[in-house]
Amino acid sequence: MDANAAKRKGWSALASLWDNEIEFLRELVRRPSTRGETNLVQRFIAETLRDMGLEVAEPSIDLGQIAGQPGFSPPEWSCMLWSNWRASACS
Repeated sequence: MDANAAKRKGWSALASLWDNEIEFLRELVRRPSTRGETNLVQRFIAETLRDMGLEVAEPSIDLGQIAGQPGFSPPEWSCMLWSNWRASACS
């Protein structure tokens, strides 16, 4: 497949998913995501990644463990409900 054919195939695939992309963005912006209030967005994204077949790790944040790091500044809001996650492809 030449480069132009590959580009056309890629753009076609993106176009076929346009309605899904719009719905995802609508659902995303319905959730609050201001400082200290990001848990609902993070949970939504984690759920979406799981639905895509990705494995999502959600380790907790240990302020005591990172407090000694250069540039650390304690948050002015509670971070007890924060999520911290990463996704990887399931094998």
